[in-house]
Amino acid sequence: MVEEDRMSGHHAADVLVDRPGPGIVVLRIVGEVDAARVPELRRTVIALVPDPALTRLCVDLTAVGYLDSHGLDLLVRTHRLARAHGIDMRVVVSGNRALERLVAVSGIERVLHLADDVTQAIAPDTEPAEHDRAPTPHTTWTARDDERGEGP
Repeated sequence: MVEEDRMSGHHAADVLVDRPGPGIVVLRIVGEVDAARVPELRRTVIALVPDPALTRLCVDLTAVGYLDSHGLDLLVRTHRLARAHGIDMRVVVSGNRALERLVAVSGIERVLHLADDVTQAIAPDTEPAEHDRAPTPHTTWTARDDERGEGP
């Protein structure tokens, strides 16, 4: 069953939350991810991550038409927050040529664990990247940080 959470901001975009199995959440973002959208997406992440049953978070960006530096920052901060809660986060950009180029140019694949598709990202037998195993300092991210434009 797909739990749908539609959020509309300055730019047309949707956030779809799917729970395909125990402890797994797929966050599918459709549309544009820029400075105008990041606060809403951050609130969605803040609501999802503290769930003690959550063990794997897949962020599916294959339907994102545009992602700027604010979106990249959101991905890195979400990764830190997930790690701080013991959650393995995977990001899917395959098939989206614009995002594949952005990932290559930015070097963000050194921080995030990329998967070829959602099926691979949520598969229980996939190992986290070496950098995902490193200890992470305690990270918090609250709605108040969001209001101030801050966070991990």
